[in-house]
Amino acid sequence: MIRPLKKYLISTLLTTCFAMNGVVAEQATLIEKYDADSVRFDNIKMKLDIKTNTTNKIEIKVFSPDEKDKLVKLKMSGNELVIDQIKSPAIGDVSVISQGTGNGGGQSVVSIGNQTTIVKGNHILVSHNGYRNRSRMEVSVPVGTPLTLNNFKFKAQIGDIESKFRMNGSGKIVAGNLKAVDLELDRNAKVEIDRVQQDLKVRASGNSKLHLQHG
Repeated sequence: MIRPLKKYLISTLLTTCFAMNGVVAEQATLIEKYDADSVRFDNIKMKLDIKTNTTNKIEIKVFSPDEKDKLVKLKMSGNELVIDQIKSPAIGDVSVISQGTGNGGGQSVVSIGNQTTIVKGNHILVSHNGYRNRSRMEVSVPVGTPLTLNNFKFKAQIGDIESKFRMNGSGKIVAGNLKAVDLELDRNAKVEIDRVQQDLKVRASGNSKLHLQHG
């Protein structure tokens, strides 16, 4: 049955009011609710926490240290809600300092992303400001809502959703009670599942690992 989309943009919520010792205050930069039969997550590169709720709606909260960050795009594809991460959160500055350029000065090649810099000097120091990816997403779904994690590369905690679950990527997942599970794991993916009620299908490569508590 096709249900009309109901979307509620609530407001930007400040959940942590103080920043101490350089820790950036956490803010919910996006809070929305949808009517959907299933959820697909594309290209997620932030911590993901999926829980169940007692409503018939799917609620999404995205937390970011910078309230101006618009990290995800939400859209409906038929009866499926698609949550696509379109931007990676900033992870802080890197400083490269060269001290002295006398005879015999050292030389280093520093690569950050696609940018390569050659630094010369007697003493080469590399430092960073200690800021980490503190962005995260909280999603609550009705029990039985099918989930797909596509090209997933970070960490996820998934509750007892008791539904079909599909995942491909190299992320790390801890999940509770699932129904039918289809996994395509690569690189250093690590998946821990408490229980699978029906079929479990796995394709794995690299150093990926799967641990199932109850089959």
